[in-house]
Amino acid sequence: TDRPPRITQRAVETLHPHRTPVLNVRDLTVTYGNAASRFFKGKPPVAAVNSVSFDILPGETLGLVGESGSGKSTTGKAVLGLIPFKGNVLIDGRDIAGLSQREMRPVRRSAQMIFQDPYASLDPRMAVGKAIGEPMVIHGIGNHSERQDRVAELLRRVGLTPDAATRYPHEFSGGQRQRICIARALALEPKLIVADESVAALDVSVRARVLELLLELQETMGLAYLFISHDMAVVERMSHNVAVMRAGRIIETGTRRDIFENPRDDYSRALIAAVPIPDPEVYRGREAHA
Repeated sequence: TDRPPRITQRAVETLHPHRTPVLNVRDLTVTYGNAASRFFKGKPPVAAVNSVSFDILPGETLGLVGESGSGKSTTGKAVLGLIPFKGNVLIDGRDIAGLSQREMRPVRRSAQMIFQDPYASLDPRMAVGKAIGEPMVIHGIGNHSERQDRVAELLRRVGLTPDAATRYPHEFSGGQRQRICIARALALEPKLIVADESVAALDVSVRARVLELLLELQETMGLAYLFISHDMAVVERMSHNVAVMRAGRIIETGTRRDIFENPRDDYSRALIAAVPIPDPEVYRGREAHA
């Protein structure tokens, strides 16, 4: 049974500033478009992501926020090598630019992704335990018995019982499915997780519990998160640092406090002003600074 939601706010803005970043991104550019050929006119190239740079330290969360079409999800896919890009992306010190899928395999042990839709992320024909254990099979980790034990441990860690391993995705709620996806992402003990709108498809109360789970996992496992969202309230709750993205570029970065209490860019101020605030005193204070 899911616990009732508990509100958690970040107590600090930056952790261990002198540690080596687990993710280092420099001049990341992703361009879409087809060159003209004899039979096709082609499309002019469009930079969906344009010269984006940022770092994420171990145990920290960078919230990447912007409206739909800003390039934030494309950035998330590019930093994991899921789509072609230009620039430099270092995951745990290794530059992934130009690596083949085979060469990317060891890198994927360090970085995993949680997608928006838990319904589409799981194969309906595959039992939950097999889905969670599949990354371990691919990477040759452990024998069958050891993988079963690891799956049971992961299910407990995300708030489910080990007997869930024999059941199928359609037997679970949306929040439970996302917990299963989180367990699968943790199977290889990554240092970095890219969470792309990972709670957007969930109901508000379920969303709060999944966010709390992500915070607990970060605290106990030292995970780094690239947390991608259009929801400023969620980003404020989850992030140590925030990057605001618009039209393929990062237009403002700073600590959570910098961005939410003293945003410099008009676009950032507009995004923050759109967040519903139940406390009238906070609302009046924000209006006074607008």
